[in-house]
Amino acid sequence: MGQPYLNNLVSAVSTPAMSLSGRGGQIRARGAEGLYVQDLRALSRLEVTVDGAEPVPLGYELCGGASNQFDSALQTDEGDGPAFVFHRRRTLGPAGMVERFTVESYVAAARNFRVELTMECDLAAIATVKAGLRPAGHAAMATG
Repeated sequence: MGQPYLNNLVSAVSTPAMSLSGRGGQIRARGAEGLYVQDLRALSRLEVTVDGAEPVPLGYELCGGASNQFDSALQTDEGDGPAFVFHRRRTLGPAGMVERFTVESYVAAARNFRVELTMECDLAAIATVKAGLRPAGHAAMATG
């Protein structure tokens, strides 16, 4: 394996933190994707599902060097086009990353959604990732 390519990834940087993700905002356990803090990959996977399905990417925006916004359609049975748009705002700071999720509705009726996050942490050194190696992941834990 050689060094992973970065040309199709979306980046944000707030030294010493950096994120690399796919164009839909998902951080998958592959290649160089992840959240890095001080040259260690603090998150090797951060995937979001809404009602058990991945949001369908519509586009993304680079909002300054430290922030990205990813817009996706939610898969529902309402209407012909996207009835709900899922906004994912990623902001990096020196200690890591904050993600905020909002749903924009184009229908009159109220709706509840179940949002699930799947996270992994492998604590890979950036030199290990550049070499194309992938250490075993560790389950991430959240409280609150």
